[in-house]
Amino acid sequence: LERHLPEVACAAARRLVSLGGSPVLAREWLLPLWDSMVRDDPLALTDAQQYTLVQVLKISFDAANGKPGLDWLERVESAQRLQARQVLFSYLAGVVCHHLQLWGKSAQMLRAALPRLVQADLQRSAWCLLAEMAQVQDDMDGACHAWKQAALCQDRVATGQVPATELGLGGLAKSQKGSLV
Repeated sequence: LERHLPEVACAAARRLVSLGGSPVLAREWLLPLWDSMVRDDPLALTDAQQYTLVQVLKISFDAANGKPGLDWLERVESAQRLQARQVLFSYLAGVVCHHLQLWGKSAQMLRAALPRLVQADLQRSAWCLLAEMAQVQDDMDGACHAWKQAALCQDRVATGQVPATELGLGGLAKSQKGSLV
């Protein structure tokens, strides 16, 4: 019963991955929470719990042997279609597409999510992924721009310019035409 509590499931999955356990198993533990989030049941998960779920899913995708499969691409894309205004789905779609080396789709999803993301760590993560993709495609100007934006996200939190309770995006620069970022 406890594994259905969002805090317990997320903490257990995060801990499993941090100890080198199976990211696939961790995601299995998170599936009931994911399903609740996708159903958009207002009583199911708070905004903070949804954010934590997305964080832990990303951690599981980033882990060694954690590359998401097409099943997760399908889950995330389906969720995004059902709830196009849910920014966390756009962000996670970008993350999954990045891991599957679907660079164009990943960049599109991350760029769409960035202006609406309110969590500085997710903003920073999105900019870092955009920078990595730009580097892979030898777009050094785009990569520099994205790395700079990622650093600015980090600096705003570190210097206290953005209160920890209001980690907003603010006015990030527009990307250059033709660039991934």
